Amino acid sequence: MTGTTRLQRALERVADWDRHHIPLTPKPIMAADHGIRPEDRLAHSIIDFAGSMRFVYLHTAWFAVWVAVNAGLLVAMGFGVVPFDPFPFGFLTLVVSLEAIFLSTFVMSRRTARALCRCTSRG
Repeated sequence: MTGTTRLQRALERVADWDRHHIPLTPKPIMAADHGIRPEDRLAHSIIDFAGSMRFVYLHTAWFAVWVAVNAGLLVAMGFGVVPFDPFPFGFLTLVVSLEAIFLSTFVMSRRTARALCRCTSRG
């Protein structure tokens, strides 16, 4: 028996096992299957983005630019960008606090939706 024939038979056995195997965990309920509202889809996409490294990089750059502008570093370098939120950066604190409130609300709504899906799928 050649290596290719053995591989084909092994793949057939795996496919046969997969057809007869009953998983212990239920299949995930997809958004299209369960009729999720558009605002919930938006919340899911926001949370997915907020949990990514792209979000971290974007915020790192944003904070660096904010501090550079408002600490007067760009004025000192001759760029002429006038500080609009001087130290201790009160407006930045407000913006970050509001962002945290909204992100935590999105996270809680997603957790609630997942809990509801688990309850309804168990019957």
